[in-house]
Amino acid sequence: MILFLYASILAASFALVTCFGEAIGTGKWMVHNIEDLPDNEQYMFRPKCRRNKLNRTHDCFRCELDLEFDIDNSYGGSYIIKDFVFDYSELEKTGVYGMFLAMTYVTNRTTENRLGGLKMNLEFDRFGSDDD
Repeated sequence: MILFLYASILAASFALVTCFGEAIGTGKWMVHNIEDLPDNEQYMFRPKCRRNKLNRTHDCFRCELDLEFDIDNSYGGSYIIKDFVFDYSELEKTGVYGMFLAMTYVTNRTTENRLGGLKMNLEFDRFGSDDD
């Protein structure tokens, strides 16, 4: 579950650099919110996550997941991630400025069916912007 949350933030912060000029530069990433996917009831994997801001460079995430199925003989049941501290300085420092909506999914490797995931709103902002 921690790996999924970490991978979701990393994947959501990845932006293809296809623009030019003032739209690209150095800056910082920030997750503004994390929420359920649209039509979340249809998925088996439905984590409930929330973000708490610690300071300008770190956020703390808490996620809860109740699985209604066993993955194999050793996994399944309830999981809770408490106080997962994420350091935004670990993310890429060059990107396209703007607000982004990202939906990350857990998929079945064999069938490629979506099992669930998260929806995030992120922003890549110039260094020195003082709006948080």
